[in-house]
Amino acid sequence: MVHSLATVVELVNTSPSTGGDEGLSGLPELQTFVESRKISGVSTLTARDLGQVRMVREAFHRVFTAPDQPTAVRTLNALLSETRITPA
Repeated sequence: MVHSLATVVELVNTSPSTGGDEGLSGLPELQTFVESRKISGVSTLTARDLGQVRMVREAFHRVFTAPDQPTAVRTLNALLSETRITPA
């Protein structure tokens, strides 16, 4: 769980929305991120993957920057509803 949360934080920090440069400007940067965070089950990455990762990253950014807890919970629940995982 700690590794997963750290990975999400590191992912969000690649966003220009945090005030820096785009940290995932292309597939090589995404590949480096996947390898450095030891994300399993990932083979060949595509431009579609890059776009989807960027969308998820921005969704998590909205969770972390929500003005209050209820808004953060609603935003996170909306994000989770689009996945096949069951949070515990």
